[in-house]
Amino acid sequence: MHGMKEVSMESLLEVLNEDGVSACYMKGGEIVRLGGRRIRPLVELHLQGGAPEGSLFADKVIGRAAASFLILWKVSEAYGELMSEPASRLLESHGIKASYGRLAPNILREDGQDLCPMEKIAIEANEDPEETVRRVMNKVLGQPNNNQ
Repeated sequence: MHGMKEVSMESLLEVLNEDGVSACYMKGGEIVRLGGRRIRPLVELHLQGGAPEGSLFADKVIGRAAASFLILWKVSEAYGELMSEPASRLLESHGIKASYGRLAPNILREDGQDLCPMEKIAIEANEDPEETVRRVMNKVLGQPNNNQ
């Protein structure tokens, strides 16, 4: 009996492998695909209210900053093709089941020479999800940080 079974993480992972999909999640039995690079798809989704509470979410890369968005949206489960150890701990500490293809100590810049700038923002925000998301939104959308 299949019935009204929610779509599984397996079906999300199939979609995540499609060309041009950087992340995807469940909304009302439908899989919503996100495209774009780095954290921008999450920023744009956040502007629209985020992923639905309790949804499954899959992304190519989940570091501390991405995990912070997922925590605020209250997703129930997150999969990262690449996930950082701190992101995994952060998700689990907020009751979100975390799984991954590959676990890394940190998410690095594309050149591998330093931490991803979004990871640095999350560290500066003491891994506080609300503060991290606020700072990431300001940085990506180019707004000055007036609350200092």
